[in-house]
Amino acid sequence: MPKPQKIEAVKELKERLENSDAALFAEYRGLKVQEMKEVRRTLATGGTHLKVVKNTLSKIAATQAKLEDLIPLLQG
Repeated sequence: MPKPQKIEAVKELKERLENSDAALFAEYRGLKVQEMKEVRRTLATGGTHLKVVKNTLSKIAATQAKLEDLIPLLQG
């Protein structure tokens, strides 16, 4: 049985996908903490939201949002 936190994470991600004009999927491995903070800060100034999400949860949210075309992008 899924944990309540995971259910809520999928719900939030589904809503973001449904209400967004665009979504960007990126590989962040190899970035140092300070570099990741800088990316977040830069994106936030433009009103963009950055969230690290497990691929499994992203796939569930994409399916629920009827955006199955995104699933092949979720690798790594």
